[in-house]
Amino acid sequence: DLEKQIKKIETEEKKALLGIQEKREKLLVPIRQYYRVLNLKFLDEDASLGKLKNLARNLPSVPLNAEPNVDFNKQLNALEK
Repeated sequence: DLEKQIKKIETEEKKALLGIQEKREKLLVPIRQYYRVLNLKFLDEDASLGKLKNLARNLPSVPLNAEPNVDFNKQLNALEK
């Protein structure tokens, strides 16, 4: 039945869109922190998924044992040394 197929496709599209938005949000958190530390304004154009992936790949990684209560700026400076 055509209507059932259309509904199924719409449901799959909705799931895919939610998946992309979820990935985007997960990528945005550390990138927004870097922007804040560097006093840069995060623009909506910066938030396309492709650009986010490139930014995420090119940012220095924060070690897993980074102390959560330490100022992020101090952690970033420690990474640069």
